Amino acid sequence: MKFGTKILLTGILLTVAGIFVVPYLFIMPLFESKYPEVTFKAPGVGTIEIIAPGRYYLWNDYQTFYDGQTYNNSKRLPSGTRIRIVNEESGKEIPFVADSSISLSVGNKAQNSVGYVEVSDGKSLKIEVSQNSEDRILTFAKSRFMDILGTLITTGIFASILAFSGIGMMIWGLIRMSAGEEPVIEEC
Repeated sequence: MKFGTKILLTGILLTVAGIFVVPYLFIMPLFESKYPEVTFKAPGVGTIEIIAPGRYYLWNDYQTFYDGQTYNNSKRLPSGTRIRIVNEESGKEIPFVADSSISLSVGNKAQNSVGYVEVSDGKSLKIEVSQNSEDRILTFAKSRFMDILGTLITTGIFASILAFSGIGMMIWGLIRMSAGEEPVIEEC
């Protein structure tokens, strides 16, 4: 096989790896959270074991399927809803910051953020939600925004380097092949 052909094939493989393989390998793990989350019915109480400090969001799952029942509620919690988040070890209430600016929708599940707390210590939190209206489903989970952003940036850089290197090698291989004065490399 000629040297230019080998360079061309290597370039094609690098380009395919940069465009398809690397993004798949880096991005697919994003769909599985490494942090625990708790889903519960409100009014009610949820408990979660904290494995890492950070920002934890309370989500209103306004369209979802939970415990054999479908729920289609409003995006906003009803007036008068009371939310308390307590560090179970110290018994201290953690300040809750209202923030309904984030909406997510995947398949038949739609969520809207209710707010968040900053957790710096503690192993277990209790989320208490009281309201005087219909049952609804809430989820409490660690924010993964920075994890996702970091992975996307890293993937973009790594995939771009591979793809552009591959394109460069394909061009170099085509130039070598068009020159026509290539030594034939003997394969063992």
